[in-house]
Amino acid sequence: MSVKVLGLLGSPRRKGNNELLLDQALSGAQSEGAKVEKMVLNDLDITPCQACGQCLSTGECVIRDDMERIYPELKLAQHLILASPVFFLGLPAQAKLLIDRCQCLWAGRNALPHPERSTQRRGLLILTASGSDLRQFQPLLSTVRAFFATLGITYRGELLFGGLEERGEVLHHPGALERAFEAGAKLVKGEEIGPLLPQTPFYPIGWVRNSYREAPPEGWERTESELVIEPEVEPALDGLEDFSHLIVLFWMHSAKYEGQVKIHPQGRKEMPLVGLLASRSPHRPNPIGMTVVRLLERQGRVLRVRGLDAFDGTPIIDLKPYLSSDEIPDAKRPEWVRGLEKGGIG
Repeated sequence: MSVKVLGLLGSPRRKGNNELLLDQALSGAQSEGAKVEKMVLNDLDITPCQACGQCLSTGECVIRDDMERIYPELKLAQHLILASPVFFLGLPAQAKLLIDRCQCLWAGRNALPHPERSTQRRGLLILTASGSDLRQFQPLLSTVRAFFATLGITYRGELLFGGLEERGEVLHHPGALERAFEAGAKLVKGEEIGPLLPQTPFYPIGWVRNSYREAPPEGWERTESELVIEPEVEPALDGLEDFSHLIVLFWMHSAKYEGQVKIHPQGRKEMPLVGLLASRSPHRPNPIGMTVVRLLERQGRVLRVRGLDAFDGTPIIDLKPYLSSDEIPDAKRPEWVRGLEKGGIG
């Protein structure tokens, strides 16, 4: 008996980037002997979940529409591929309607007695977006992973394609169709599809408070800021006031990463063109800032510091005491850095 792979097209656009990628992934699955089926969600009549709660006692939905023929397919398919664009950092309505209506399947597996789940079912997510910043894919990953878990499907990976706006633009994206074909084949064979985009588990522990919306003309060295820590985190500050300096980790929320990999430091053309990660540019895939500051005073959950190069309202990720082991006196730096160190490396 051949393995069945179900492909769900979440995009309302036919013959667009998502459908081209999904078709390639399904072809890859077929190349390994799988039987494939594609469902175009935009062509189906799916009513939004009404949160009536009746499925909690029966494991079945009381709404009668096209979901009645989708449920058996979701249950029987050994593997599942969902292809979707990103709409407002989330899934389009067509895909989200289907996922919400799987509440009855969640009830059937979690609120009611059920047989042992299979560990052989695997799922693949294909996403496209017009922007090139990987962060735009992050918010909806938890939704899709929860959806797959509800179906008893192991999430095996995602293919993320940014910079795709026009219909069929993926045809000119180097290696995109080949990657989709290979991912479909690997899904059937049970092989690793590739590294997963991690779900970022951190939450701000506080916020920067100062009067700066842009860099001060005199530089950050002498500026003062307050780190306002969340009340529940305040006990974790005890003992921090005994240190003269702190390492502050923060999220540079105003940064704009547009996929650049080479830059001139501080945007100065006279500086050499270097890799983005060899610079201190804030415009990077994960805009995490780190600065050593002088701790001037602690007042409860408010820390007054000097030398923090962060704007008002910047989320604080973490604080660490500065230790003597953090200093490396013989650290090597390239020649071009020396002219920038006085004002900070851009």
